[in-house]
Amino acid sequence: MSRLSWLLFLDDTTSLEHFFYGINIPFDCNFLVAQPRENRIHLTEVYRVAEGMSLLKYSYAVWNPDRGARRTTTKLYERRNNLHGVHMKGAAIEDPPITILKETDEIVTVDGFFGQVWALLERRLNFTTSFKRAAAYGKLVNGSWNGLVKMLRTHEVDVGLSEFTMTQERLGAVDFTFPLIITRYNVLIQQLLHEVLSWDDFLKPFSTGLWLMVGISVLVLSFMLSAFHNLGRHYGNAEADDPSRYGLYDSLCCVFSIFCQQGQDFTPKSISCRLVFLTAYLTAVILLSAYSAALISFLTKQSVVMPFRDLQGLLKDGTYRLGIMPDSAEYEMFEVRT
Repeated sequence: MSRLSWLLFLDDTTSLEHFFYGINIPFDCNFLVAQPRENRIHLTEVYRVAEGMSLLKYSYAVWNPDRGARRTTTKLYERRNNLHGVHMKGAAIEDPPITILKETDEIVTVDGFFGQVWALLERRLNFTTSFKRAAAYGKLVNGSWNGLVKMLRTHEVDVGLSEFTMTQERLGAVDFTFPLIITRYNVLIQQLLHEVLSWDDFLKPFSTGLWLMVGISVLVLSFMLSAFHNLGRHYGNAEADDPSRYGLYDSLCCVFSIFCQQGQDFTPKSISCRLVFLTAYLTAVILLSAYSAALISFLTKQSVVMPFRDLQGLLKDGTYRLGIMPDSAEYEMFEVRT
């Protein structure tokens, strides 16, 4: 009846309360009654909040031959925003933090996210609810439902206040509100142990290419220091009368010690050699800072490699057992697909 719109024609002498006595017009039914009155046609919307409650009326439209029809612009459930204190029976499942059940003197109250939303609806729409606990969400077994779905279908309760997952089977058995939460499924596993560090972990802060560039930099700076020193001595610079200190091997040891943050017992006198020293020290300090920061970050944050990424990987691994709440939508999905 609620899926159709109804139009009933009555004369002006018929009382709507008398005509609809004992007839239940559901709350969500669009039922209009047309009656003539003073050369006009009045369309009255009628419904009951619940069976046995008083008939409620709302002036929907008025039609006259001169001005035509004038109807309300208020939407259906904006017109029916008061449930007039109707009492509902409900059931809920403990599922923190969505639904938290509290029991005092055998009276069950629902808290949590859904419980707070439901309390706001009770105050806003003027109705009350008494709750009971449900053991399971509901599953179709041999053509019959169990759990909270069964309680709804047998009218044991009027509403189920829990985190229900919409499935094709459930949509054909009970009515859902619009979605309050959109979630996705995750598989939780035991925390994996971190791998023991090995010596090559100290090389991981820099890539292979960067380590190669560091080695090339040491060779280039060593060659430049030796070349500038020997050319300067050849052309008579400030170090021409001093013994030769920076052959190629000595220059390589000197630059390598600079990159290892070691000081030198002798400072070159020529400007060119001092520039090589300055370049080597600045490069070494920058590399050390970057390496230290990367190494600390690498040692602090351990990258855990998951044994699988999807359900197919879980099946291939074969060492894990999957646990699912019984009589739930997730259990039903796995049962159907296996």
